[in-house]
Amino acid sequence: RAALKAAARTDVAAIVERPAALAVSAAAFPHPFRSERAGGRAFAPDALSLAVTASAGYPFMLQLVGWHAWEQQLDGQPIRRESVVAALPRADHDLRRAVLMPIARPLSAMDQKYLRAMAEDQGPSNTGDIADRLGRSSQYAGVYRDRLIELGLIQSTGHGVVDFAIPGLRALYRSPVD
Repeated sequence: RAALKAAARTDVAAIVERPAALAVSAAAFPHPFRSERAGGRAFAPDALSLAVTASAGYPFMLQLVGWHAWEQQLDGQPIRRESVVAALPRADHDLRRAVLMPIARPLSAMDQKYLRAMAEDQGPSNTGDIADRLGRSSQYAGVYRDRLIELGLIQSTGHGVVDFAIPGLRALYRSPVD
């Protein structure tokens, strides 16, 4: 509930800058997820669980998934799992367009290379491995690590270990270079 209260009084810039602080889970929704203003439609429990899981705890992604699921199913019934499944690619596209690409566009070439080197890992990355992938010293790579942490794009998850702080950013940097 605290995460939802924080999200309610936080502007979009703050959500983009510090999304981990606003992570939500299905447990944050003890009652059916409803919108009384839009006719009181609910999400079926399995649909809500999928929407929350697919959003990786990122409130804006959850909103996008919900919106597109709603648009997929205009029959007035509770939102079903198949509507959420159909909504996921559209929500991912919108997240990339509205959040991830504007974040990535102004980054320096080396910032981008650092993120691409991180994206090779399935989870948190060892900073020494990143430096090796970049063909640079740990000290040199550390300058970019610090910059990306300061921007809120990555976070330290332990000594010499970093991870992406924004859901979807790893996938963006795994995709082919445009």
